[in-house]
Formats: sequence, structure tokens, C-alpha cells
Amino acid sequence: MWPFRQKPQPKREIQIVYRESYGARLSEWRQSEPATKEARLAISNQTISKMLDVLRREQREMTTIEITAPQELRLAMADRAAGYAQCLEDFESMARFEAEILPIESTFAKENNQLYGSET
Repeated sequence: MWPFRQKPQPKREIQIVYRESYGARLSEWRQSEPATKEARLAISNQTISKMLDVLRREQREMTTIEITAPQELRLAMADRAAGYAQCLEDFESMARFEAEILPIESTFAKENNQLYGSET
């Protein structure tokens, strides 16, 4: 027997757990008073608040890149930082209620398509 041989590992079983997605978009969430109320309660929790503070301090825009780094790398890092900041902002905005904005309906008079001075 080879002295460095590893013991056989037990076979692992993988079980897929399917979960139903909530399916709401951010604007829909923010228009729901019960959802924003729950989010405010969650964000006011000290542990969640501390976790968000840590994530804010961990933002990718705080990292440095070598001066000789190619422009593509700099752009990729800037895009990652922007996405990271947007994700944190979206998460925190889930606690702010935003009333539904109704579309503006026109109440103007019927349009006159006649040219000036022409008689038709």
C-alpha cells in the first residue's frame, strides 16, 4: 500500500431544493406598504445594520489598481464598483415606501392638422 494514499471519501448526495420566487420588481415592492414596513423593521435590526455598514466599507471603489493596469481592467473594476454600490442602494431603498405614480392622461383639445392659411 502506498503510504500517502487518501482514505476513500463517502459518496455525497446532492438534493436540489426548489423555492418559489417572489417575483416582484423593486418598484412594486416599494409601492407595497406592508413590504416596506417589514423591510424597515429588518434594516432597523442592529445586526443587519452592522452588516450593511461592513458592506459599505467593503465597496470595490476603495480598492487600488496598479498604475500600469490596462484600461479594460480599470473599466471592469469601475463597473463592478458601480454595480456593488447600486445593489446596496437598492437593498436599502426597499424600506422606503413610494406611492404609485399614476400616468398622466392628456386632456387637451383635439389636434388641428390644418396648415396655416390653407383651406381644406
